[in-house]
Amino acid sequence: MGAVLDKVKGFARGAVRTVKELTKPTAYKGVWLAIAALFLIVPFVPVLRERMIFFMFLLKWIALAAAFNLIAGYTGYVCFGFPVFYGMGAIMMAWAVGELGLHPVLGFLMAVGSSILMALVVGGPSLRLRGAYFAIASLAICLAMKVVVAWLRPYGIFIMPDPRTFLMVRNICYYIVALTALGTVLATYIISRSKLGLAMVSIREDEDAAETRGVNTTFYKLVAAILCSIPPALVGASWAWYTTYSYEGDFEISPVVTTIAMTMLGGSGTVLGPVIGAAILYVVEYFLWASFPYTYLLIFGAIIVITVLFVPKGIVGLIREKVPKARKYLF
Repeated sequence: MGAVLDKVKGFARGAVRTVKELTKPTAYKGVWLAIAALFLIVPFVPVLRERMIFFMFLLKWIALAAAFNLIAGYTGYVCFGFPVFYGMGAIMMAWAVGELGLHPVLGFLMAVGSSILMALVVGGPSLRLRGAYFAIASLAICLAMKVVVAWLRPYGIFIMPDPRTFLMVRNICYYIVALTALGTVLATYIISRSKLGLAMVSIREDEDAAETRGVNTTFYKLVAAILCSIPPALVGASWAWYTTYSYEGDFEISPVVTTIAMTMLGGSGTVLGPVIGAAILYVVEYFLWASFPYTYLLIFGAIIVITVLFVPKGIVGLIREKVPKARKYLF
C-alpha cells in the first residue's frame, strides 16, 4: 500500500510541474486554447449552434480516440473490448434515470463507477495476457456484456423525455462531452510527461525489459485500463441522457475500429495525434456519407489502408520526423 501511495505522490508532483509549465504563455498554446474556447462557445453562437450535433459528434470521437490512446498508444495493448466502457456508461445512466428515477448526477456517478469496475474485470485477468490474446479476451468480454444486456433488456431502456428541459439537457450533455474530450487530452499531456507515462511507454517498447528494471507492469497496465475507461463512460452516459435511450447496440464492436483508425491516422502514442486523427476522419466520413451514401464506407476504408501503408507513424509522427522543429508544437 505504501508503494502505491508513493507512486501516487510522485505522479501528483509531476502533474503539478506540468500544469505550471502549461500556464507559461506561448503562441502555440494560445492557438490550442483558442480552439478549445471555440468548442465551448458553440451553444451561444447561433451559426455554430445550428451545427451543435456535428460538434458534439466530433468531440465524442476526440474523447474516445484520446481515451483509447491511453492504453493502446502508451502501453501497446490494443483493447478491442473498449466499447464496453461506453456501453456501461450509457446503460447505467438509462437505468438510473429511466427506471430508478435517480438524479442524473447519480446516473453519471454510477456510469463511471460501473465502467471502472468493468476495467478491473477486463484488466485484472486479461492484462496478464499479451498481444492478440489480450485483444481476443477483451473482445469476448464486450460481446458477453452485449448478450447479457440484450437478454436482460431486449427492448432497451428509455428515459422519459421532458420537453420543458430538452434544450437544457442538450446543452449540459454537450458541455460534458466537450469537457471530457478536453480533459482527456490534457490528462494525456500530463501523463506523457510523468513517471506514469514513462512506465507505460516502457511496457510498450519492451515489457520483459521493463519488468527486469523493476517496473510493476501489471499495476501500470491496470492503471491505464482504469484511466481509459472513464472518458467513454461519461460520453456514453451523456449520449443516453440526451437521446433518452440505451440498448445493447451501445456495446457494438464497430466503433472501436473507427477509434483505432483515428488514433493510428493522427499518431498513436502522442498527445495530439488522436485529436487530429479524429477530426480528419470524422469530417471526411461526414461529407463522404452525405455525398456518397452507398460507397462512402469503401472510400473510407481505402483512406485507412493507405494511411497504414504509407504513414505508419501517423500524421504527427510523420511531421515530427520530417520537420524536427515541429516537435516542440506537435507532441
